[in-house]
Amino acid sequence: MINKAIVKECPPSETEERNRIAAAIFYSLSLTQQGLQGVELGTFLIKRVVKELQKEFPHLGAFSSLSPIPGFTKWLLGLLNSQTKEHGRNELFTDSECKEITEITGGPIQETLKVMLSSNEWVKSEKLVRALQAPLMRLCAWYLYGEKHRGFALNPVANFHLQNGAVMWRINWMADSSLRGLTGSCGLMVNYRYYLEETGPNSIAYLGSKNIKASEQVLSLVAQFQKNSKL
Repeated sequence: MINKAIVKECPPSETEERNRIAAAIFYSLSLTQQGLQGVELGTFLIKRVVKELQKEFPHLGAFSSLSPIPGFTKWLLGLLNSQTKEHGRNELFTDSECKEITEITGGPIQETLKVMLSSNEWVKSEKLVRALQAPLMRLCAWYLYGEKHRGFALNPVANFHLQNGAVMWRINWMADSSLRGLTGSCGLMVNYRYYLEETGPNSIAYLGSKNIKASEQVLSLVAQFQKNSKL
């Protein structure tokens, strides 16, 4: 009798409605076999997973990753260091951002931020987290979209997904506030969206002409960075 009562009291939201599941998010893709390292299996894995998921959830129509951004914090710290040494004016932050961040931290913006970002101390201040959202979002967009290695995306995760025909879709603020997320990317994560009919052309355009397909959000953030910086 007790068990029956418990079942009856379960809220309706506990029951999965399969016909309402419309999106699949890939959190991690990795190779467990060392002998397969370096083999391009990304497209195969993604298409295989999509096929299996659509069998189980026929209403699925949106496919995206939720990916880390390793190297962003390291790149940003290097940029802050170069700004300190070489530039008379600040090209990473607007005047109003400089003023607000300086008032919160109580010290020179570059030197103070280098210390706080290195130690992850900045997340302890709600005011500083809010003040850094806009500048770090556009800096991250540029890192992913504009920083290149031999013409391709410098970030290895971005390069992987772009090679497989994904769209650089959305940068997410404080999506990973774990120690690893803060240390690697200041807590930011990014979605790479897979439009199944477009993965082939997107991949060819990236591998052949080094063209990155990106959403309006990403391109808008990149444009903001370029407006404020001469880097």
